Amino acid sequence: MAQANIVPRWLRWTGLILAILIVGVLIAASLMDGPIRGYIERHANQQLEGYQLRIGKLDLHPLNLSLDIEDVALIQTAQPEPPMVVIPKWHASMQWSQLFRGNVVSDHDQWF
Repeated sequence: MAQANIVPRWLRWTGLILAILIVGVLIAASLMDGPIRGYIERHANQQLEGYQLRIGKLDLHPLNLSLDIEDVALIQTAQPEPPMVVIPKWHASMQWSQLFRGNVVSDHDQWF
């Protein structure tokens, strides 16, 4: 006697498509880390007069709507050494529960 298939075919296909989408988003995010870092630096430096922002590394995490930035330095153009502010690690994330309520709330953690 043949055993009945426990998982319906449509559910397997849905799971496969979802897994492919998640992998695609993660790959795209890792490829966009450099361009996003450059965009943030350029945009900030255009707005700052007499100062320059430098970001060492940026990691985008789209699945949990968070961002990790490392080696952030704010440098005064007239006196570049030492930098005015150095932040070794900065983590920013969105609160999912508040997004579902229509609010935009973020959390920030810095490690000096």
